[in-house]
Amino acid sequence: MMAFCVYDFVAMDPSLQDLDGLTRHAFAVCMAYLLEHPNLSKVYAFTAFGLKFRVWSYSREDEFLVPLFGSVDGSDSRDYVDIHSPEASRINGVVQLMKNECGTHD
Repeated sequence: MMAFCVYDFVAMDPSLQDLDGLTRHAFAVCMAYLLEHPNLSKVYAFTAFGLKFRVWSYSREDEFLVPLFGSVDGSDSRDYVDIHSPEASRINGVVQLMKNECGTHD
């Protein structure tokens, strides 16, 4: 298991095209990493703009990124969680899931 943060500079109020490009970039990074590391079966990606994040997983059998919260469509900014909002617990939950999968604990 490996995690990435893909943070491209996009507007604070990104367009659908901006978010689609960000998601496609994260997908390309994940796919390339798994191709280069045959011993790994899954990677995680964080996509972000401003202080808003989304978390995705990608496994060898997936056709595209799988959202760990929010809709399947990666181009809706409402699915991104502000790290200073009460919904930020979603991000913390996903980070804990990743730690548990790789055997790392606080």
